[in-house]
Amino acid sequence: MSEEPEWPSLPDDDPDSEPGGASIRDRARLALFQARLDDVAARRATIRARDAEVAAAMQKQMDVEDRRRDAFLSAYLAVTQATLDRMLKRADTLATVTAAVATIYGSILGVAFSLRDGAPLPRIGIVPAILLGLSLVFVAIYLSSTSKGTMAGRALAAGSGPRADQKRINTFVQWVNAVALKNSWALTCSVVLLGLGIVSFPLPFLV
Repeated sequence: MSEEPEWPSLPDDDPDSEPGGASIRDRARLALFQARLDDVAARRATIRARDAEVAAAMQKQMDVEDRRRDAFLSAYLAVTQATLDRMLKRADTLATVTAAVATIYGSILGVAFSLRDGAPLPRIGIVPAILLGLSLVFVAIYLSSTSKGTMAGRALAAGSGPRADQKRINTFVQWVNAVALKNSWALTCSVVLLGLGIVSFPLPFLV
């Protein structure tokens, strides 16, 4: 760093100066004071400009961090919400499959026993229909529980910043899990009953 030059020394007074007028030395002092003021003003302007650059850089970094956090929160919420969507889609698919299987079973029985010269359907033939019907009942139980999901406690945490965002995420995740997993046993029972109903299709033809 280069050294700054020293201020020049004040000149001697002019003996020929007019009486009552400012001497050369006084004018030099005033000019020196003004120069120092200008120097201080320039230094303060430089400091303010440097502080503004630092503040702008920090703000830019904070904006980048905020965008990253917003993107993370959006992705987190989307994934969590997808959990509930998948469970509801599974329930709808299971209900559709069960209804289709029941329709197919009824059609098979109608065709098969119409070719037996009016032979009555064995009582055991109603077992698959009962199992498939129970499968639909358990799907309805699960769907009724998810449609009545309620938010327990405070929905949104007060405040701002990462901690408040994390509390909001935790609240949302807990609510989604409570709704999606509530009565999830009903879906399991529905799948088991559907499998048993399909396996028991041959029973009416074995008697």
